[in-house]
Amino acid sequence: MDHVVYVDAKVKELDALLVGRKTMIIRGATGRKLPYGRVYGNDVLYFASTR
Repeated sequence: MDHVVYVDAKVKELDALLVGRKTMIIRGATGRKLPYGRVYGNDVLYFASTR
């Protein structure tokens, strides 16, 4: 499955992931249901920067 990951450009989340300062991004939500299903090891992640 393909997933889109929105990263915050203001706090440079993508930069932190690329250089290894971060290994994951955790977001909270009010609902328990995952919007696009679970992420598995063979899934493709597309990163989009928000401004």
